[in-house]
Amino acid sequence: LPITVIPNPLDLTVFRQLDRDMSRTLLRLPKDIKLVSFGAIGGTSNLRKGYTELSRALEILAKDYDRDGLLCVIFGQSKPRDFAPLPFEVTWVGSLRNDDILAALYSASDVYVSPALQEGYANTCAEAAACGCPSVAFAGTGAEQTITHQSTGYLARPMSAEDLAAGIVWVLAENAEGRLSTKARAKAEVEWSFRVVGDAYQEVYEASLVTFQESQKRP
Repeated sequence: LPITVIPNPLDLTVFRQLDRDMSRTLLRLPKDIKLVSFGAIGGTSNLRKGYTELSRALEILAKDYDRDGLLCVIFGQSKPRDFAPLPFEVTWVGSLRNDDILAALYSASDVYVSPALQEGYANTCAEAAACGCPSVAFAGTGAEQTITHQSTGYLARPMSAEDLAAGIVWVLAENAEGRLSTKARAKAEVEWSFRVVGDAYQEVYEASLVTFQESQKRP
C-alpha cells in the first residue's frame, strides 16, 4: 500500500479566532502593542526547540524595531532562574493546560513563532492557525505541513536566525488587515477538522480493504 500522511485533527470549536481585545483582557496583556508568542514545554532549555535561534532573531529584530512596540509572550514553562534577558520585554504565562485559555493566547497574539530545529508535526502552528494567528517556523521541519509559506505564515530558511527575524517582520506587516489570519483559519477548516481527517482515514481503510480483497482472489 502507498504511504499516506494524515494530519492530527483539531477541535475547531475550541481552537477558533476569538476577539483580540477580549483575549488580551482575559490574559492581562496590553492591547496597544504587538505580541509575539512562543511555546514549548521546557522550550528555553531544550536545544531542539530552537530557543537559541529565536533569541538571535529577536536580537536582529531589535536593531530596527521599536523595543517598546513589541512584547514576547512565552508559555509552556515559568521563567527559569538562569534566563538571559531578551531585547524585548517578556511575559511568562506558565503551563497552559486549558485549551480555551490557549486559544485565547493564540487569538491575542500577532504572530506565533515555532523555531524548532526538529519537528515531526508542528501541532502548535496548526492550533495557532485555527485561531487566526499566522506562524513563523523553519522550513525542512514538520511545520511545512501546517504553514503555507507567505500565505498562512512564513517558512524561514533552516537554522537561519536572520530569516526567522525577517519572517516575523513580514507577518506583522502583511497581516495588518488580517489577510493572513483569514487564510490561516480557512486552512484549518479545510485540512484539520474532525470531518476532514475522519474522511481521510475512511478513504485509507476502504482502499486497504479493496487491496486485501483483491489479494485474496489471486491463486
